[in-house]
Amino acid sequence: LRRSRRAPDATHPLGYGPERYYWALLAAVGMFVVGAALSVWEGVNALIEPPSLDTFWVGVAVLVISIALDSVSRAVALRQLHRQAAERGVTLRELLRESPDPTVVTVYLEDSIDVLGAALALIALVLHRTTGSALPDAIATILIGLMLGYVAVRLTRRNRQLLSNQAIPDRYMWQLRDRLSATPGVDDVAQLDAVYLGPREVLVAADVRMDSKLSADSVAATLGQIRSDAARDLPVVARLYLTPVPASRSPEKPPNRASARAERAAHRSGARAALVARPRRHRHHGHRPSPGTDRLHRRRRPRPRRRYRHLAGRGHGG
Repeated sequence: LRRSRRAPDATHPLGYGPERYYWALLAAVGMFVVGAALSVWEGVNALIEPPSLDTFWVGVAVLVISIALDSVSRAVALRQLHRQAAERGVTLRELLRESPDPTVVTVYLEDSIDVLGAALALIALVLHRTTGSALPDAIATILIGLMLGYVAVRLTRRNRQLLSNQAIPDRYMWQLRDRLSATPGVDDVAQLDAVYLGPREVLVAADVRMDSKLSADSVAATLGQIRSDAARDLPVVARLYLTPVPASRSPEKPPNRASARAERAAHRSGARAALVARPRRHRHHGHRPSPGTDRLHRRRRPRPRRRYRHLAGRGHGG
């Protein structure tokens, strides 16, 4: 926790906020995964070789004290979570799902599992004493291991999301967009990105379309005023990067399917009409003549066939 609160320096210009997510991830893997594996292992061994019940009252006293202490710790964590949920205007379930602070969530889930696990162990201990069977004790131990495994998976997934630069919730994105768009001199927000740098630190980068009538000095003054207002009203925004971009043209509408289908049908009908109106050309010996050859066939007239009788007579005489 102390490392995550250190101020930015040359090696870490954006701060040390993700340190908290790293150590929370190691804690989730170390405590809950190892605890879940050992608990399930002990439960399976108790099913195979049922243990004897020697110190019943000592076990009851330890479990009752554990339930009392963990209940007090859980109540404190729950009160803090309710206060954070009221500040954000969300429910407790939504806060547990999207909270950027893994410390309070880890304490709350750990205390909840401890209270529930101690209650299950106490019930199993009483059933073991009354029935003389170690089966309830073994089943309760396996259930506690499964609950620890569920908490480990949930905390690991949440810290992995925060370590991979998760964006802030959509409702905060819309609030930032509306705030930037409402600034005099800003026509629109082309693109807006906001990610967590830590539990109470957010990095915001936005491409804003400025009024085309503003000069370069007016644009710089407007962007500086936006940064100063954000630093005063939104302390959670640790870094705010604003890039002025030119106004883009309105995108062309994609063609409608019905109009495209009608255009293709009209094209096909026009092609058929052109084929029908085309004059037939003279065909010679089964092939279509070229325009020049067709013209020669129309102009030339067949000559009358000559009869070479004198050649025929000579052929008979020879």
